[in-house]
Amino acid sequence: MSSASKNLAGPFSLKRRIESLARGLGVAPARVGDALWEAGLLPSQASISLPKKAPALYAERHKRPDIANLGIIDFLRAVWRPWIEARALTRVDLRRLDPSADRALQNFLRKSKLPGDLHIPKKSEILRAQLEHMPAEKIRAARRAINWNRRNAL
Repeated sequence: MSSASKNLAGPFSLKRRIESLARGLGVAPARVGDALWEAGLLPSQASISLPKKAPALYAERHKRPDIANLGIIDFLRAVWRPWIEARALTRVDLRRLDPSADRALQNFLRKSKLPGDLHIPKKSEILRAQLEHMPAEKIRAARRAINWNRRNAL
């Protein structure tokens, strides 16, 4: 049995690890991932880096004839495909780089699901995946760092 599967087995399941960390930090379980993310204790999974500026803005797509008549799904495929395929683009990044595309995607997701070829995870999905493989020692170190920051925040 690998060390990763040992860490997830039995009483040390991911759910219990998160709940334990939340109790130790004095935060809600949903807030644990955010606290670890903000403390910079979760690594990035991107294999290619995102651009500093969006290649094209959804709100300004009418200015480019090649993407002028595209809906949000086809726009994402045409403009963001390399980053989506590399699993580098997240909803947080899309919101930061192209807020109008993120709003259009939110509207689309109210009634439909994302097609299988478009995987644009939310921050919570990324955190959950990263916590599944985080060793217990790193979780303890994160707990200590966050507690230290909370004590010295004033």
